[in-house]
Amino acid sequence: MTMPAAFTDAEVLSIRADLPTVHGRAYLNAGTFGPLPTATVDAMQAELLREAENRYPANVWEHLTECQASARAAFAHLLGAPTDSVALMHTTHAGISTCLWGLDLAPGDEIITTTEEHPGVLVPLRIMRDRRGISVTQVAWENDPADLARAIGAAVTPSTAAVVVSHVSWITGKIADLGMIREQIGADIPLIVDGAQGAGVVPVRWADASWDAYTVSGQKWTLGPSGSGCLAIRDPERFNPVMGGFFVTQDPTQPLTAPLSTHHARFEFSQEATIPLVGIVASLAFLEERIGVARAHAHAKARNAHARTLLEPALHDLTGSDTPAALMSGDAHLLVCSVPAGLAPTIVSFAAQHNVDIRYLDDASLRISLGSWTRDEDLQMLADIMQRIAADRSILVTA
Repeated sequence: MTMPAAFTDAEVLSIRADLPTVHGRAYLNAGTFGPLPTATVDAMQAELLREAENRYPANVWEHLTECQASARAAFAHLLGAPTDSVALMHTTHAGISTCLWGLDLAPGDEIITTTEEHPGVLVPLRIMRDRRGISVTQVAWENDPADLARAIGAAVTPSTAAVVVSHVSWITGKIADLGMIREQIGADIPLIVDGAQGAGVVPVRWADASWDAYTVSGQKWTLGPSGSGCLAIRDPERFNPVMGGFFVTQDPTQPLTAPLSTHHARFEFSQEATIPLVGIVASLAFLEERIGVARAHAHAKARNAHARTLLEPALHDLTGSDTPAALMSGDAHLLVCSVPAGLAPTIVSFAAQHNVDIRYLDDASLRISLGSWTRDEDLQMLADIMQRIAADRSILVTA
């Protein structure tokens, strides 16, 4: 497949014009919070005013249902998934927890995961270990996607009840090949994917049939508000409902006797705040109509390569390493740099004072997020700051 082209300077400027967060600064932290499009802010403000003017209009439930349906349809379009397979969630860890509790795990069962998972995966696994008596096996995340897949496959035993893995490592930016993992683990073991750092910037397609469940965090690369997201499940009836709600049964008037819903409703809170729902619909429209996931991915890879070239001299001077390229990981939308222990938090603080937003993962790791709005000028701003710090660490004292 031919890689799409990165955005031209004119296209980047057009995208940036509708993302207020990036104005006047180098915004390199979409892995935590993506910038909200103006259209998203406008939609949420209008919804807030509508709610403020009449808290309980005659069509309150019809309006909620319409907002929920629109959000499901927007997420389904992003993933190429059937709408009935998409359940609305507030966070990725809610989706992961929904899957794990829905599996009826028992003592002796095993879950395979990796050494680079977010607490949004590890805490739910820890709770299942403590409450259900399962075991958790962590496989080292290899640099080569094929090696990672083989390592996961080699860890499978007759007790393996599921594999839970991130599509993209939040701490190294490495991207898993989900199709390779499926080939290694076989068709019968559920593959549950934390897509928090994937969906919206890495193409994800339902048709590839590699995963059984995939979470989307609305507030990151899909450029939506906090409290939005979804869980796409290939076979909803493979997982039991884990929370009660008005529509978890097929007939809400018979809550104790009616059959359970066979689609998305079996996993959802029945009542949602409509403001995040209208927000994520507007954000996904902006993402797909103005950006495009494949173009965003191609642009990120191009900016990543340029960022590495710019940062190598500063990392050399800062660390004394003769191989500064070895201090960087991730070749797409997440670039993680190792710095001397203790410096990462103050580097982030100093950079923010100079209108550059990045994130530290621990006291020796910096994470740089590269979006469709990222310009070479943004990367040069970061490189200049890093070079200043390398030349004189004392400037961090007041950061």
